[in-house]
Amino acid sequence: MSWLKNLFSGNEGAAPAKTPMPPLAEQLRNYPPNIPPFACAQSALTPAKQDANLTHLLDSRKERLRLITDLLEHNGVDAAAMLDPKAAVSAVITAAGRIDDWLKQESGSLAQILPAAQGTEAFYHYQKSDRAGEDIIFTLAADLALLEGEAVRLRDPRFSWQVNRAKHLARTFHAKRPCLIRPAGPGEDSDYILDFDFAMVDILYDRITGQPPLRHYGTTLGQIITLGR
Repeated sequence: MSWLKNLFSGNEGAAPAKTPMPPLAEQLRNYPPNIPPFACAQSALTPAKQDANLTHLLDSRKERLRLITDLLEHNGVDAAAMLDPKAAVSAVITAAGRIDDWLKQESGSLAQILPAAQGTEAFYHYQKSDRAGEDIIFTLAADLALLEGEAVRLRDPRFSWQVNRAKHLARTFHAKRPCLIRPAGPGEDSDYILDFDFAMVDILYDRITGQPPLRHYGTTLGQIITLGR
């Protein structure tokens, strides 16, 4: 919780509920970055580097989930149901919806701190970013992506975090990256592969267009836990 204390230095003793939250940009300046071992272009990701990035995700996920749920809680969003496999489906969907609402509310802040990018430039930038400093917004993307992915995994044990080495996706942005993967079932030609990181990057940039959002946080989660897909 030390990073949260930094946000309120000089206000010891004040009631947390009455202490106004700093702008998102200021909160993220104090937020511990989620730095992958190898942040580089896909062409530079050897199998060993891919495995190292996956190991980082697995080894750090407990701490990253604590950090993101703390951040959300201090912004008035309770995401606990998403990590509780016994929680009602309605509670999980409601929690994800509140995160989506929070992102909408923060659209102005996001516009100020997202790196300038057009189209697929955002994905290239994310791949090469250490998610720290001026790119700390990409840590928020990674942590929110992990939160949704873990919510899926906890409710559907067929899914697990793996490096995406699917041959039919070798030329896509999702190749060589940790993704949530469900093995192909009867009648399916390929594994079901979910790249929550790039989906989250897409959502953040979608929020700053000034248009009604086309993408929503929690959509994939909702489809899987309600429709089983």
